[in-house]
Amino acid sequence: MLNTINPISVSEQAQYLAERIGGDLIKGINADVIYDVLITVGPPNIVFENAAKFVKAKKRVCYWVVEGILTAVGRRRARSVQCDMSVAPSAAVKKWMEESDIHIDYIVPHEIIPPNVESRNNGRAVYVAGVYSRKWPQWGLQVIKMTDKLDAYYKAEVSLEPFMHYVHFLEGFGVKKLDVVPKDKHYEFLSQYSAFASLSASEGFGLYIREALAMKMNVVAVTHEAYWDVSTHPCFYPVPHRDVVYAVAPRDDAYDEYRTWDPAVYVEALMKALERPCPAALELKKHYDVMKTLIYQLLK
Repeated sequence: MLNTINPISVSEQAQYLAERIGGDLIKGINADVIYDVLITVGPPNIVFENAAKFVKAKKRVCYWVVEGILTAVGRRRARSVQCDMSVAPSAAVKKWMEESDIHIDYIVPHEIIPPNVESRNNGRAVYVAGVYSRKWPQWGLQVIKMTDKLDAYYKAEVSLEPFMHYVHFLEGFGVKKLDVVPKDKHYEFLSQYSAFASLSASEGFGLYIREALAMKMNVVAVTHEAYWDVSTHPCFYPVPHRDVVYAVAPRDDAYDEYRTWDPAVYVEALMKALERPCPAALELKKHYDVMKTLIYQLLK
């Protein structure tokens, strides 16, 4: 299995998937090895393209991780390799890929590492995200200014040096830095809060949202196909989106999607989420057992 992007959440999922299906996480491209199955995890970036050119495998599984429709470069790279099986983690990713004429065979959601704690209900909400503009849209930052019930943190999932001007901008809204920690410590931090208030304008899947629900935390988030399997959960408070726009990101594989919403409507949903305890934790499912079965079928 080859992970093609660096954010902590995707790296964790690649490692967890490898463990669950009995595979190995490849740290670098080795052109001398012929793999039975190569699972490429990520978007069609330059690492993906190099894997298609130089890694030898009997079968190839493309497990796409994108947060918007592909650019012309992204489409060319996605088509440059013959995927024996193409998988998406959500209905959102399936839609984006198929809008770019890349067929998806299956939706296999990411699995959540089981939390070891439950929410302690302190009457406050929390939001944590990497330093990407789609995670901190202007209308989301307005929400922070409109309520004193929300604590917001940015995580250094990648090197912050190229983003320092943006970090200072976020800190002007009261967003604080949170160090990257092991998953159990991450859960312990989130469990201090009553609700997870996602301010992200777009998601490919939404790991934090599912982690929060698994800890019996209420979740407030904009309506999105990324949450197709949890949006009817009793602890999920959807905020209707108004518009969907795309922007050129500082990469060449996909356009970032941005969903807009009314900050006042968001705050209203947040107040409701803080008033009511979450009655039931999200039931965790072993989605990677499905992936393992599909891979075995490929090898027959």
